[in-house]
Amino acid sequence: MENVHYVNTGDNGRGETKKENVPSGGSKIFMLVGVSFGLLCIIQAALNVSLRLQAGISNKIPSNVTMMSSDDISNLIMERDELIQETNQLNQDKNLLLQMNSQLNEIQQQLNREKATLVQEKEQLKREKATLVQEKEQLKREKATLVQEKEQLKREKETLVQEKEQLNREKATLVQEKEQLKREKSTLVQEKEQLNREKEMLVQEKNQLHQDKDQLEKDKKELQGINTNQQLQIQELRAQNTAPNAQGCPQGWVRFQLSCYQVSSHENTWYFAKQDCESKGAHLVIINGQQEESNIRTIGSFDFSGVTMWLGVSSHYDPDTYSWIWKWVDGSWFNNPEIFQISHLPGSFAWCIYLHTPVHNGLIPDNCQALHYWVCEKELQSSPFRLK
Repeated sequence: MENVHYVNTGDNGRGETKKENVPSGGSKIFMLVGVSFGLLCIIQAALNVSLRLQAGISNKIPSNVTMMSSDDISNLIMERDELIQETNQLNQDKNLLLQMNSQLNEIQQQLNREKATLVQEKEQLKREKATLVQEKEQLKREKATLVQEKEQLKREKETLVQEKEQLNREKATLVQEKEQLKREKSTLVQEKEQLNREKEMLVQEKNQLHQDKDQLEKDKKELQGINTNQQLQIQELRAQNTAPNAQGCPQGWVRFQLSCYQVSSHENTWYFAKQDCESKGAHLVIINGQQEESNIRTIGSFDFSGVTMWLGVSSHYDPDTYSWIWKWVDGSWFNNPEIFQISHLPGSFAWCIYLHTPVHNGLIPDNCQALHYWVCEKELQSSPFRLK
């Protein structure tokens, strides 16, 4: 027989039953009984052989007494005694084996009864286990449902709390709006009265505006006349400056006060512009005031609608102050920031200054290798400026 052993192993939270074939106590008893019967049969066969030999010897002794010696007779007697002892021993062993066989039968019957009881208990445990597994799964489902309901209740609670807070805020807002409406109502009443007063004032202002309009039309006509005169003056100035040696300036140069000015026809670097002016016996323009700056912008707008022009100022490193400073091409320092506003101070390399016409946005620094137009300046009378 086989004794079935069930082993629970964890797999996804569920027990699995494994079956092992292990020899049971009943199987061992049956094996022992079989061996005992085998030994009993062997003993019985040996006993039968010894009895037959003894009977044969007894039958032959009378007829052969005269033929056997005393030694042979003694040996036979000894053999007989030994066989008798062996027979007695075998009978004892037989009785012992019979007793053991009877005990084993009783044990086997007891084991069979216990086995039947255990089988019943096992089946009962299986049924109880199945019931417990079902109850466990049911409890799991109920637990999951309760967890979901708990989370849902939490969310609903949070929503209700938020709605409550929102309602409180809306209530406070409505109270404030109510108070605000009261104040606005009072203000509107005051504004209505104010508007009535302003209406009367607007009627008066309307009449005044009609009068101002008539005056502006008169002023417009006067300004148009002035503008026409200025255009004629500009044309006359151009004609004068294009004539050879006009007022002491070379042809193509424009005079302002005691200097002649010329705007380049193309763009180039600051260094090229400086060298070009010096080759003409002039220098890059040096601005001595806002009036001259305004004149330079006007000259730059004669031939261009808007142009950037190099001026005669660049940055130099000052070893005394360990910093970069602005200097004009005549060596003088640029030290009048109230008149000429530069967007920022020079940095850690050479910068030069250009002017953008006709936009009045100050002087603008740029890399000296950048490309711009330029303005050359030549003095009509003696000047402290020396070409270098």
